[in-house]
Amino acid sequence: MLHKITFSLLAFLTLGITQLYALQPEQPYHRGKGTYVFTEYAPFKERPITLHYYIPTKGDYRNMPVLFVIHGQSRAAADYLQAWVGFAERDGFVVICPRYIQELYPSWLYQFGGVTYKGELQPRETWTYNTVEAIFDHFKKHTNSTAEVYDMFGHSAGGQFVHRFALAMPESRANIIVAANPSTWTFPLIDGLPCKFSDKVYGWGVSVKGTPMANEETIKKFFARKLYVQVGTQDIVADKQLAVSLDARSQGENRYERARNFYQTCKKMAKKNGWEFNWQKIEVKGIGHDTPGMVYGKSQLVDGKKQYSIDDYTKTSAYYLIFKKK
Repeated sequence: MLHKITFSLLAFLTLGITQLYALQPEQPYHRGKGTYVFTEYAPFKERPITLHYYIPTKGDYRNMPVLFVIHGQSRAAADYLQAWVGFAERDGFVVICPRYIQELYPSWLYQFGGVTYKGELQPRETWTYNTVEAIFDHFKKHTNSTAEVYDMFGHSAGGQFVHRFALAMPESRANIIVAANPSTWTFPLIDGLPCKFSDKVYGWGVSVKGTPMANEETIKKFFARKLYVQVGTQDIVADKQLAVSLDARSQGENRYERARNFYQTCKKMAKKNGWEFNWQKIEVKGIGHDTPGMVYGKSQLVDGKKQYSIDDYTKTSAYYLIFKKK
């Protein structure tokens, strides 16, 4: 009888520990790399988002920080995830990289968030930025995560996405946001961004004109964000992904110029109005339009190939800015 009681107690404790410390196979999330097709945000039920994620193989995942990594125009979510896996496993944080495919999320709906379509303002609940909050809720629900906030890193078109997210979602749970090497920025100019080449004035995507964000209260919250404007000093090449429209060129001729102009404009605007300004501009020396280079803050060539090590990063790296900088 004693053996039966002991066995039953052991079985009960084992079940409890399993539920607490190991994700079940039938759950959407498991340790290591995984994918999950997310359709739980009702307005986008017909626009599935494949979540590429990594949960460390050891440690209590329920208490781990959560990082959203937002891909560029390539939509290569798996590659963006891989750039962070080594850090995540060593340090103990979760990485979620949603993949917004081109066919379902063209540029107006991806990096420009679906705020407008053909010049017409869209309902706020249909803005793509809402999916990040919904994914975070989904992750917390299915893993019992205690995380109350999440951090964000976006490169290229992902850099466009995350800084516009910071602007358009002032009540989100995003904590530190790193916007790296975007092709264009949204200047918080209520009356629009003047064209350098004509008398035209531009609205959304390059300014807040004509949107619900065109007010001082929203802009003040934007400036109060923990936002890093991260740019590679060698991102000065007019590659095929660089926006070359007149509204983009009105910000500068390359990504490096545009980042500096955007940051200086916002800093001056905040100072003029006496508003809190929690941003920093971070220049990554020697790095061009290179996602891992921005994550690590450097790269080195070994046999003609770029190599990266989790033990070799700089204080300008996205990793340092999010997880190490005090």
